[in-house]
Amino acid sequence: MSFRTMLAELNEAGARNRSQSKVGGKMVSKVQGNFELRMEEKNKIIETRLLIIQN
Repeated sequence: MSFRTMLAELNEAGARNRSQSKVGGKMVSKVQGNFELRMEEKNKIIETRLLIIQN
């Protein structure tokens, strides 16, 4: 499974709230649900952080 496919499935499965904004010239995508997925593009490198919230 490719990273993009995995990302798409993750977004479909748990996303309740999505936002996309430009922060300091960088595009920041944020997905929130029982997890938070944050993607930042810096110098042609996409940095992705996944935070899983356990109850």
